[in-house]
Amino acid sequence: ELENLLNNHLLVWSLGSNLTQPILNGGRLRANLKLSESLAAEAVIQYRGIVLNAFAEVETALANEQLLAARESRLTESIGTAAQALVLAEDRFARGLEPFMRVLETQRRLNELRSQQVGVRRLRLENRVNLHLALGGGFANLTEADE
Repeated sequence: ELENLLNNHLLVWSLGSNLTQPILNGGRLRANLKLSESLAAEAVIQYRGIVLNAFAEVETALANEQLLAARESRLTESIGTAAQALVLAEDRFARGLEPFMRVLETQRRLNELRSQQVGVRRLRLENRVNLHLALGGGFANLTEADE
């Protein structure tokens, strides 16, 4: 009977400590909850930043496309005009009305315009790749399609 008395006594102490343990841990549990809420809020803020950055990249790429397309169009017109000027300069040289320097200068200008056009075309293609990436595309999709 003495043994049962001691066991019952320990049972009361064990039950008492089990009841008071959550009370003592309440501060830690609240702190963990606040930490979790803070981490969730931080994740939302980071996500918003990423989304806003993606929108900015898309908007920039679309605006650049319009500007580069207009620039390429103007260069195409200038190349046509320069090509006509070259034909005229060559004709005038052939008739002895212009020095050959004029033909060389016209050819140089035409080549310069063509070089600028190639540069603008390269910028447009790079811009389209940037737009593709900003919209969530990737290079893995491109390589899988090739295989």
